[in-house]
Amino acid sequence: MGLDYVDGTRMQMTIDTPQWKEVFQLVLDTMKSGVLYQGGPTLQPGMSYEEALKQDPFISGKVAMTVAAGDMMTKLQNLPNGVTPPDWDIVSAPGGAGGLELGDIFSIYNGSALIDASWDFIRYVNGDDFADVYIRNPTLGFLTTRQKYLKDEEGHHMEAFYMTEPALAKGKNRVPQGFYMRFASLAESELQKAYDGSRTIDEALAAMQHQGQQWLMLEELKRKASMDAG
Repeated sequence: MGLDYVDGTRMQMTIDTPQWKEVFQLVLDTMKSGVLYQGGPTLQPGMSYEEALKQDPFISGKVAMTVAAGDMMTKLQNLPNGVTPPDWDIVSAPGGAGGLELGDIFSIYNGSALIDASWDFIRYVNGDDFADVYIRNPTLGFLTTRQKYLKDEEGHHMEAFYMTEPALAKGKNRVPQGFYMRFASLAESELQKAYDGSRTIDEALAAMQHQGQQWLMLEELKRKASMDAG
């Protein structure tokens, strides 16, 4: 839906809104409906690769759909003999944006004594020859931007991976990565409380807004203190 729960430019939480309430209500209603897979047997130490694959609810045919990246396709195309593949295909992620992530970006140090060689390397890894070799390795699980090298003899619709726009950052983001990890844990906890009925969705969003804002303020104080010290 194109929503952000934090404004990284103004260091302001933006999750306690009617739009986010609609999202949380949709999630809770879906979870309570019984149609959503919510976990099962966990992987055990010493479990073989074949056994681990059979634990996957999509590969084993226990669920009809899954949200996954290119590595799932690689698994399905290279299943061992003891695992029966489901009849699968691909559609793009819903929402129209955010399903595509940009990979590594190469740069050259301006003081390098090997600038010409560095440029040759960057041209190679972004060229046809490398794409042709890269896509031949079934263990990588990543996709090339050069779609002409994507070959699927069974006719799966791999173009679906390329039908969404990348989720690019909006403006300057001063939020450190550690905040997002802490907030993800908080959001999971609050969603569970709403699911259990110990909180309303309004209460859960208000709690996330308040606690998240406290963390943002603390991070901003740390940033300013570091700049003053420098």
